[in-house]
Amino acid sequence: MAVAIAAGLDGDGSPQPAPAATTTTASLQEQSESQPTVPARTQAEREAKARAEDAAAARKDLAAQEEKESALAASAEQASAAEVPRDDVSDDEESPVNNPDREPAGAAPTPSMEPEAPGADENRSQSQSSEITVSQQNALRSANSYLAFTAFSHSGLIRQLEFEGFSRADATWAADNVSADWNEQARLSARSYLDFSAFSRTGLIRQLEFEGFSTQQATQAAGAVSVDWNEQAAKSAESYLQFSAFSRSGLIDQLMFEGFTREQAEYGVNRAGL
Repeated sequence: MAVAIAAGLDGDGSPQPAPAATTTTASLQEQSESQPTVPARTQAEREAKARAEDAAAARKDLAAQEEKESALAASAEQASAAEVPRDDVSDDEESPVNNPDREPAGAAPTPSMEPEAPGADENRSQSQSSEITVSQQNALRSANSYLAFTAFSHSGLIRQLEFEGFSRADATWAADNVSADWNEQARLSARSYLDFSAFSRTGLIRQLEFEGFSTQQATQAAGAVSVDWNEQAAKSAESYLQFSAFSRSGLIDQLMFEGFTREQAEYGVNRAGL
């Protein structure tokens, strides 16, 4: 025991450091195999980190793609809901070239040829009659009353109804809806004028036009009445001489001014004794 302690002291008795342990080649090889080197571990970590980043980026791209597809699907659904429903037909059936019997888009629908239900006209008439105002009914009654006693043109009847106090709208509605043949009214008016005064053919047409008849209606009426225009010239000549003095040529000129022909005017002057 004393020998061992003495071996650990130097000559003056101070302790000596223990000799360094000798590392053998075998032990170094074992340590190298059991512990990886620092560069190898760092490379592996970098590769793992890169793979993780690639995987994260791929997941992010996939999520973005799915979100984009969802948005497109939602937009397509909204557009489909906004469109007018159409029958399931093929593109060939939709094309007017491939299917000439099909009406082009935007064309007016073909009127239905189905017969109306029984009583449709009656219902329509009742609907229209329910829209007639009291003032319109009164104007129509008044118009029928006037036409029962004398002849009127369409415009002349409107003026008469307005004179009676009806509005222009009600008077016009009544004249439009009264049962009247305006050509016949022109003929009746022409006959009435000829019963009380003498007219030439052109003078009678002008008078009827003044009363509101059209030129066609007035001309037809003047041609439809049974009248001797020579006799009308004679009556007119006698009427002038009752109220004024005329020479023969002066009376002929006056009758021609009234629309009689020269032959008719001379016949009338001769009948008057000039």
